[in-house]
Amino acid sequence: HHRVVLGDHNSSCQRLLITIILGEYFNCLQGLEYFEASFSIRDRVYGSTFSY
Repeated sequence: HHRVVLGDHNSSCQRLLITIILGEYFNCLQGLEYFEASFSIRDRVYGSTFSY
């Protein structure tokens, strides 16, 4: 916001792009962690309450 107010739009766009890329990288890592985790619905409170 401060860079936009100062009129430095190029730097603002670069930093916004870096933020978006890092956010997507984080989401990819979270997705990998989720798919590699070995748990099911039986591991949660709902599963332990209604499944034997």
